[in-house]
Amino acid sequence: LITKEHAYESNGSVYFDVSSFSKYKTILQNISQEDLEEEEEEEEIDYSIIGEKKNPKDFALWKKSKEDEPFWESPWGKGRPGWHIECSAMAIKYLGETIDIHGGGQDLKFPHHRNEISQSEAYTGKPFANYFMHNGFVNIDNEKMSKSLGNFFLVSEVAEEYDPIVIRFFLISSHYRSSINYSLDNMNQTKKNYDKLLTTIKKVKETPLIEGDTEITEKLITLIAEAKKNLIESMDDDFNTPKAIAEIMTLFRNINRAIIENNNKINEKFHDDFFEFIKMVDDIFGIFPNLEKRLQNEFFIPMDEKDELINSLLEIIKYTRSELRAKKVYDLSDEIRKRLRDLGLEIEDN
Repeated sequence: LITKEHAYESNGSVYFDVSSFSKYKTILQNISQEDLEEEEEEEEIDYSIIGEKKNPKDFALWKKSKEDEPFWESPWGKGRPGWHIECSAMAIKYLGETIDIHGGGQDLKFPHHRNEISQSEAYTGKPFANYFMHNGFVNIDNEKMSKSLGNFFLVSEVAEEYDPIVIRFFLISSHYRSSINYSLDNMNQTKKNYDKLLTTIKKVKETPLIEGDTEITEKLITLIAEAKKNLIESMDDDFNTPKAIAEIMTLFRNINRAIIENNNKINEKFHDDFFEFIKMVDDIFGIFPNLEKRLQNEFFIPMDEKDELINSLLEIIKYTRSELRAKKVYDLSDEIRKRLRDLGLEIEDN
């Protein structure tokens, strides 16, 4: 980079000269060179030497080491690589001069990725990456997750409370470039939506098949084909997962209305097309693994049915304790009450 006059040494450090790279300001921005030149004229930026740098925006490729810092010997003295040059060196060595996809958080777009692109392309003369994908953040109750705020936790911790597939369903409900807000309300709503999907799948699976076509089955078959087309178009549009999920939810609502609410029968063509669609959704999003087991497992009972089941179980427990006390088996009755109290459930004996 020094030989190509894209960098210069100053006081034992080496800096990238941003003025030598004409695309520096337009990288990752949808503005034209013409607009940029007009902007610069208005700004009247002073490019005089400031400290060690010719330009305040010049960044370190090699940094002179301070006392007691790790260092390597170099033609410019003891020092270490700059933050940005490390990534370019590793990418070019192991992935080649042009890579297909470069990822990273939104906070790395500038200055890190802009500087990474500048130094790499100035060095190779080739595009550094064909696509940059910058992901949004997971916020907690509308605040950025961080250890300093005490709202930091791991996916493994959330997975103790929620099925990992529900977590995945929650994450893809937002576009990867957008931030998403994690809260108990949002997670519980996601779980309800996912349970609804499973309920619909189970209903279609259990509905008896009829011979021939009906107006309803023909309409539903058309809706499946449209949903499939729209889903693929959504994913082709920069992985627009929220739009794709909306297509799935809309289709399932229509199927619910036709089969569950109106008790319509289905034919083999609809049944096969529906489960082919489910397979496609699982291949893309991975939200229906081990589907047979999921449909049979009790913790995927819809929320309203779960509430009813829990209330019924509590009534059985209360009745059992009452019978035990009537038979003067107080030890066992008290043990049941103690264990319920440990779970946060209080029972008072009248």
